[in-house]
Formats: sequence, C-alpha cells, structure tokens
Amino acid sequence: QQRGYEVKPCFLDSLCPAAYRAKPFERETTHHHFVNHGGIAEATLALRALLACDPVDLLLGFSLGGFLACQVRDALPTGASIVCISATRLRLVEHSLPGECPIHMLFGEDDPFLPKCDPALGGVCHDYRVAQAGHEVYLTPERCVFVLNALQSPAPH
Repeated sequence: QQRGYEVKPCFLDSLCPAAYRAKPFERETTHHHFVNHGGIAEATLALRALLACDPVDLLLGFSLGGFLACQVRDALPTGASIVCISATRLRLVEHSLPGECPIHMLFGEDDPFLPKCDPALGGVCHDYRVAQAGHEVYLTPERCVFVLNALQSPAPH
C-alpha cells in the first residue's frame, strides 16, 4: 500500500489444487495436469470467481499464469490492463479473446515458443522483447520492470 496500490497475489496452486497433489512435486507432472487433464479450465473458472468478488486494475501473470490472465480478459473492469510475461501458450489462441483491456506481452527473445502479437487476440496488444533471454526471463525481475514502468507513464497525446 505504500506505493499507492495493493498487490493481491494469487498462485496456480490455489486456482487448481489438483495439479499440485502429486508427491513428490514434479514440475512436468503439474504442467501435464494443466494441459491434459482440465487444469487450465479449472484454474480459469477459479480466477473468474476471484475477479467477480475482487476486481483488479492490473492482472500480471507469468508463463501459464499470463495465459490464464488473457482467458479472463472479459472479467476485468474497463481501464484494466493485463501483463503477460513468458505466456507462450498464447501461440495456441486461434480466436479473438473477449474483452477490451490491453494485453502487454513480454518475452525473452530467445524463447523457443514465442507467440506473435497477433490481432487475432483482439483489441490492443503490445509486444516487448528482452534481448539475450529465454522463457524464464521472469526470474530476473530487473530485466522486466521496464514494462511496468511503461504502464505507469502517461500516454502520449
């Protein structure tokens, strides 16, 4: 709150607990559940329910979380924005995503699964690339912060 806004973290394990039940935890097993066993649909419904109770002005998602953010674009209020960092599953979107808020997509330029900032996503789409970075560019926050700074700057007239 000291910066004039509140951060409300939401993690994939709270949106789709079933994906995290396997013991021991293995990243590939969790990913497999999301992609092949309904985890994306379950997490999307849970995120919609959260946003219905507690709307946000900025939805920030990393990797699969960024993809989920775009899936609930139509649940965001007017004036909201989405920032997706390494949301490579957007390459699979074949239709316009409902909703009007802008999507800011950030990727490492060396990510092997880069989607294109495609008008098929619908509405305003901004594409940012980080040089000499791969999919896990989000593990180096100082390389990504320029996107958030751009969102705080007033739009040019």
